[in-house]
Amino acid sequence: MLTVALLLLPQVAVLLGIGHWILRRVMQLPAQPMEAILLLALGITGLLAHGLSIFFPIDETIQWLVLLIGLAAWFDPAFYPPLHQYRKRLQQLSRLEQGLAGCLILTAVTLAAGPILRDDTESYHLQNILWIREYGTVPGLANLHSRLGFNSIWFHTTALLTPLSEYNFYTTPNTLLSLLMASALLVPVAPEQVIQTPQRLAKLLTLLGLFTCWYYWRGNIQSANYDYYFTTTIVLFFLLCQEQVLSRHDRHLWALLLPPILFCIRPLYAPTLLFSLYALLQYGLSKKYRIVFLYTLGASGIGMLFFYRNFILSGHPLYPSP
Repeated sequence: MLTVALLLLPQVAVLLGIGHWILRRVMQLPAQPMEAILLLALGITGLLAHGLSIFFPIDETIQWLVLLIGLAAWFDPAFYPPLHQYRKRLQQLSRLEQGLAGCLILTAVTLAAGPILRDDTESYHLQNILWIREYGTVPGLANLHSRLGFNSIWFHTTALLTPLSEYNFYTTPNTLLSLLMASALLVPVAPEQVIQTPQRLAKLLTLLGLFTCWYYWRGNIQSANYDYYFTTTIVLFFLLCQEQVLSRHDRHLWALLLPPILFCIRPLYAPTLLFSLYALLQYGLSKKYRIVFLYTLGASGIGMLFFYRNFILSGHPLYPSP
């Protein structure tokens, strides 16, 4: 259990650094909630690892490179405002809520240290992750078993963030997702936000419902299920929009970033691409054609890499295919 807890700490440190470089230095956005930074960084690292895996295995060399890039952000003074903001949010919690947060963290780490309880993770999730770690992309891998051809960037995220070991550390990214979901529902999203009792009660009841539902919060801690990232992302995105934490400009940028990530998690989530169409329309009406062009070019490139890896694995650009 202690090993799992210690593994989560460098994962969070690296992901916060990656998110910082993307959101603050590349996109020039103001400080975002810590949950949003981590969630976006999980998807972006998966996309990067997915592209690299076509040519290289996601081995220790790439892991060390990502580790150094992520930790380098801690030397940037602009890195710390989201951490200070999160500390202020924690100070708004009552003693009872702080105790509940501690119990949730302890429960999550304990479950992650236990056995895998989801059949899909044992049957093909872990196998896919290990193939990516050791070989990258194997031509015709789907011929061994159809599910070995399932191409999801969540497998790449897990391969990048977890060490190659005889022990089960491959469920820790899902453990982190559960903690992010709990944090977004338990901790006020904005430090200056006035806590309204009905809204607060609704969030706590939602968190209680997720906790008591084995298949969702607890069950996914003990798995490498890629659908969990989609659910957590959508819930947190709408939560940030509902509480007006994101400005209109920020919402449009998030609406551009999320669709290619979610599509590459699983093509079944193609309807989320409509988010990007709405944002592109708004930028087009504002005559920001450069953003429209660069996004279309970048998203098309991401899609082509995804289809190309599908073709290598299975012989079909869109897999599973009829």
